[in-house]
Amino acid sequence: MKTAPLPIEAKASTGEVLEGVLHDARELLRAELLLAKEEFRREVLAARRSLVAFVLVVVFSSTGLAVLLVALAMSFAPGAVPLAIVGASAFVPALIAAGVGIKSLPTRLFHETGRRLENDVASLKEHLT
Repeated sequence: MKTAPLPIEAKASTGEVLEGVLHDARELLRAELLLAKEEFRREVLAARRSLVAFVLVVVFSSTGLAVLLVALAMSFAPGAVPLAIVGASAFVPALIAAGVGIKSLPTRLFHETGRRLENDVASLKEHLT
């Protein structure tokens, strides 16, 4: 959503120049808000993905732990080894989900928006001088 700045004539009054600057600033703010909304949407989706992965970690870890505890209890009887293998294998998807969850966590919130705002402020300062 790029709009051309209002033309400023060589004989333009201070009011006209300020009007052009304010118009440009409003357009810049609108564009930044749209970009910030999009970035927020992406960060919410990443956080949701992390949450789902961490829920899977809890489910598979607790299942694996429960089966291992049953295997421990049955270690005094035959058939404990297959239960131990099944219990340990339940931790594999838990570890995968943990990796996905950690990787999906946003590291810096609104990083792109902050960078763009810094550039925009510098551009406005340059435009005013």
